[in-house]
Amino acid sequence: KLTVHETAAGSSTCFKYYHIDKRTGESVIFGDLFADNSGRDLLAEEIRRQMRERMKEDENAVFWLDEPDSGMNFGADFLANHQNFYFSSTGELVIPFDKYAVAPGYMGCPSFTIPPEVTERVLKAEYTAVP
Repeated sequence: KLTVHETAAGSSTCFKYYHIDKRTGESVIFGDLFADNSGRDLLAEEIRRQMRERMKEDENAVFWLDEPDSGMNFGADFLANHQNFYFSSTGELVIPFDKYAVAPGYMGCPSFTIPPEVTERVLKAEYTAVP
């Protein structure tokens, strides 16, 4: 994990995660996790669900979901081949976003933990049980 924090008149934080498949020694990117692109749609749907839930629970939480400018609305196209991700200590897929990527800056760097029942449906078998 590489953390970059820039401060001038304002501040910005971003993270970059690097992954090495210990079996092959090869670098793994987000796009490598899926057998096909349909998995991105299911992950985006789960992330949108979590965004709506957070906004419902906290009136100060805002995510760009229903903006008039459709280019700002979170969707599967936000989950590019080089999307940041990591696996938690319990093996759950976590998808973090940089500040300003999916929400106003005051929301910081939001991340979303994808439940196993979703990842089991979308990830290649070799990535569903990562400890």
